[in-house]
Amino acid sequence: MSSQIYQTKQYSGLHRPGSSQITRQLIVLCATFNCLTITTVMKKENEIELEQCVSRTSEDEIICINKEKTFDTLRLSIENELKNLILHLFLNKDTNSLRVFPEKDFDMNGYEQNLEILKQSEQKNQHFSSVILLNYILAIYRHLKALTDLTPELVLSNLKDYLEMVYKSREHPIEIDTLIYEKCQNLLKKKLTEIEESGQILSNPKLDKVVELLKKHAEQSNNRALVLVERTFYAQKICEFLQNHSELKPCWLVGQSGIDSRKFNKKEDPKLNGFRTGVYNVMISTDVVQVGLDMPECSLVLRYDFVPDSIGTVQARVRARTISCTYYLITTKDSQNYSKELDNRQCEQDLKQVLETWKRIPSDQFKEQVIAKQACLITEWNESLIKALTIETTITKNTELIGDVLCRACGYLLGKLSRVRQYKQSYFVNDHDFYNRIEEKLSSEPQEHSKISVIGKVLCLNKNCRAKLGRIQVLKDLPKMSPIYPLKCESIKIKQIEKESGKEIIILKKKWIKMPFTIPFLEISCTQNNDDVFYDACDVLSSD
Repeated sequence: MSSQIYQTKQYSGLHRPGSSQITRQLIVLCATFNCLTITTVMKKENEIELEQCVSRTSEDEIICINKEKTFDTLRLSIENELKNLILHLFLNKDTNSLRVFPEKDFDMNGYEQNLEILKQSEQKNQHFSSVILLNYILAIYRHLKALTDLTPELVLSNLKDYLEMVYKSREHPIEIDTLIYEKCQNLLKKKLTEIEESGQILSNPKLDKVVELLKKHAEQSNNRALVLVERTFYAQKICEFLQNHSELKPCWLVGQSGIDSRKFNKKEDPKLNGFRTGVYNVMISTDVVQVGLDMPECSLVLRYDFVPDSIGTVQARVRARTISCTYYLITTKDSQNYSKELDNRQCEQDLKQVLETWKRIPSDQFKEQVIAKQACLITEWNESLIKALTIETTITKNTELIGDVLCRACGYLLGKLSRVRQYKQSYFVNDHDFYNRIEEKLSSEPQEHSKISVIGKVLCLNKNCRAKLGRIQVLKDLPKMSPIYPLKCESIKIKQIEKESGKEIIILKKKWIKMPFTIPFLEISCTQNNDDVFYDACDVLSSD
């Protein structure tokens, strides 16, 4: 396997903001944080002293992997078969009876987002069969794109297992569900059998490079490495792949998006503690570690063809904190991430030049510019706040919570909108009838957090659907109220009925706080002088 290393001096030449624009942005930043003074290091000896206190990477490179003909031939063959499967599912009247189609062609940028928008539209229209179809197609498409990053066997087996898990979770799948599932499974089993019978062990050349770098890094027993990936199942599958190498002790950790995601306590998470103490010497993670955690033991960062933005480039690099730490981006020259990384690095160089210019701005002149910008910002903020308060007051006065809470996937009734309550960051239907409309699936190993225990998940009771709606929580500070069943906003939809006109409005949001109405806080009952007194939860409970 061969690869090429590109130093940071190469750039993509894409459009970037100019020096004056960056300077204006810095003035806005200082105005926002009320910073009226520039503090700069001018003396050479002070610059040297500062450099000694700052962790810098000893190596900072982009490694471009060359293509391998055998691997690419197999990858393209599988990609074409999965593309044909998607096309067949859309064109076949038995699997797409409502004739829904995305606006974009398969190979256009934004195709996945277009599928998501189409699915949301079908959820709003309560077309359950189309939602099932689009869920299958989204899963196939995401795995198809993963063929450039993982091995064919890993991708196909994961897709097969995922579809099987989802399908078998439904006790009584509808006919179209069974038809699509069988078509997918037949193709996946066929391709996996062909790979097995060929006797070829085809790895992804990018993965081979990762293994090579990690093994070399693991030669020193105390070294730790971080591999950053784009998707949750990448983290899981790359971890499984690395477990085949005895020198490596991998674990994986993901953030709060994706089906395998979970919230975690930075101090208590066992995987983080294991990585810090040396139980694991490799951690594969999504951007949760890149953004939110300090990893002082990490001495190698590998970004696996994953470049979100210029801030992400810097954040990933500074995860490596030890002396002589190294940072690599593993990619291919035809990848969009290659161009994005070059552009991000050019932005860094531009910013350094702007900062040098910034040093020479007279302090009085800079202060005047910041004060003038502050006045403009305060005026804008006041106008925006008044407008928001006016809208919120109008909505609160004119909106009565009449309507239903429904499963977003199938439209199954979960409860009345008037019974939805908020407790801290959780939103749930506070009604005994709700418990008869959901299925509880308890976990064998509850997740313990500082103030709650997550003991299971909530499923839609519709046997054709069985979508995950939320989770079951025990409140450690209020055990008598427990358990509660917080609903994930992305898993439900609201059918609101306007009081005067009787018109039905279907509302789909990603976050509860984006709902166009105010959800009441849960009232906490307490006993005082033998009389029941109710307090608003937001008045008596401290927030998480």
